Amino acid sequence: DTAWSQGGKPKVQARIALPVNHLEKIGKIMFQVSDLSGKLLGEFEARETEILGSDPNFSRKVTTWPADLAAPGSYTAVAVIYDKNGKELGRVAPRLVSVNMKQGY
Repeated sequence: DTAWSQGGKPKVQARIALPVNHLEKIGKIMFQVSDLSGKLLGEFEARETEILGSDPNFSRKVTTWPADLAAPGSYTAVAVIYDKNGKELGRVAPRLVSVNMKQGY
């Protein structure tokens, strides 16, 4: 998502929920941004952790990248999840939404 009001250069933000009660199995999470032909435009590590509510077992990782990396609708983002040893555990193609989208329009 890209927030409407940002100080400085605009950035796109991506989030991924972490598996409940399995946080110790997750190493790093990288978001790979590619154009529609599959060319890699950049990789961005999700370093920031957001706790959802009061229970730290419910959390997600967040990253950002410059909004001018690719025009809206001209790229895909995939989260690549690694274990603590750097072995790839899986890939997740997130649902691209905006915070201002309304369901069921």
